[in-house]
Amino acid sequence: MTLRVEQGKGRKDCYAMLSPVLLERLRARWRQAHAQGKMLAGGWLFPGLNPAKPLTARQLNRAIHIAAENRELFRNF
Repeated sequence: MTLRVEQGKGRKDCYAMLSPVLLERLRARWRQAHAQGKMLAGGWLFPGLNPAKPLTARQLNRAIHIAAENRELFRNF
């Protein structure tokens, strides 16, 4: 499957390949979020703080930094 990335690096649109394994994982996440009521009908796969809007680049960046910090904290366990 091919994904269309709008306004990626350099604010240019591009296409990226999506592996079958990742596609199935994203589909499973979609189904689970809908079943739990965490996603609006026709909503975003990765909603932001406001479920009607997508996750922003800043929110994603913060989540990645927090995950990296937690990894360092728990590395010795």
